[in-house]
Amino acid sequence: MELQNLLLVFPGMAMFYFDLHDSDGELRDDEGIDRHDLATARRLAIEALGHIIIDNGFKDQYGLKSVKIRDARGEVLQVSANVRVAH
Repeated sequence: MELQNLLLVFPGMAMFYFDLHDSDGELRDDEGIDRHDLATARRLAIEALGHIIIDNGFKDQYGLKSVKIRDARGEVLQVSANVRVAH
């Protein structure tokens, strides 16, 4: 699932950028989305991280995955999970 499909855009609010990181590297968000505040952006980052783990679980089960939130000034928050599947 693409990040833009996970996040709805509401104009006239603070601009946040959601960069995705996993063992394949970084996917940098150059478009960003508008949000009321950082708390809302944080919740969406946690949801996006969950979708990354679920959607890519069989392809890339292990390792650190994260969503870094930036604003115009730089990184403001990071949500991450170290995924390990034990049998």
